Amino acid sequence: MGLEPEETAYRLLEIPIDDIGETRSMASWTWTSRLVIEAMKQGSEFPPIVVFRKAVGWNLIDGVNRSYAAWHLGLTTIRAYELIQIPQ
Repeated sequence: MGLEPEETAYRLLEIPIDDIGETRSMASWTWTSRLVIEAMKQGSEFPPIVVFRKAVGWNLIDGVNRSYAAWHLGLTTIRAYELIQIPQ
């Protein structure tokens, strides 16, 4: 992706889970702990996932377990930090 830390900013968004590119493969994901799913189901707060925008939708950088848990529970959106390259 090539983002430089000194030239990168973050923006907090609420994005559709179905727009995350990796969502299509979540049905085969088996490594997420049931504890994460249960905690999210009970309303525990988790940090936002981290994504970057692609031509259509989002690519996941961090948060596959949180994304999977939300997808598994049928949630339609998730909080996410979008990485943004700051023009120099």
